[in-house]
Amino acid sequence: MLMKNKHFFCWSAIIVLDAIFMYFVMAQGMHDLYRENSWAENLQALLLIIAFIIFSISAYQHSGRERIFSAFLGMICFAFFFREIDFDRIAGMPSFIVFMLAGQGRGFFFAIILCLMALIVKDYKHYFTHIKAYLCNPVVIYLCVLAPAMLVFSHVFDRKIWMLEYRVFYEELAEMTAYCFMLCSAIFSVETLHKLKQDTA
Repeated sequence: MLMKNKHFFCWSAIIVLDAIFMYFVMAQGMHDLYRENSWAENLQALLLIIAFIIFSISAYQHSGRERIFSAFLGMICFAFFFREIDFDRIAGMPSFIVFMLAGQGRGFFFAIILCLMALIVKDYKHYFTHIKAYLCNPVVIYLCVLAPAMLVFSHVFDRKIWMLEYRVFYEELAEMTAYCFMLCSAIFSVETLHKLKQDTA
């Protein structure tokens, strides 16, 4: 029952957030909300950094495969975070931060992601053996299924496949929803990865 309540809360929060943005943009004409580096993008960055922090805590609290899995998903959120923020355009930003998060220094973080991915792939037999348990886990459902689906939906608008009146807004809204799912995945990670470890032992 508690798990169902958490799912209900997450979905309700996402629906309310999307509805608020749709109301102010489409009903009130506040188009500045989804302009470049405006409210929508700043909120997206906030969602991602919170997800990264929670995944980091989850990785600290777990061990073995669950720690690697949490760390990998956390780094994915972090990679999307510095993708959303144009650090090189922020006045007064230290050159080192710009280099690490907007320049060639980002390769360091991608190297970490690749190393964690390699550890996961190395243990592929375990994941294939318990694939049903992983696919039914809320962490996987939210971040590896729902979030990518919304990012693909966002990409459709970005590529101008659907030329709608609020195309840019729908693109940002889909991205924001995807990052909400990433945050949901992080929120569930602390609890459900512990149960996953027991189920796959």
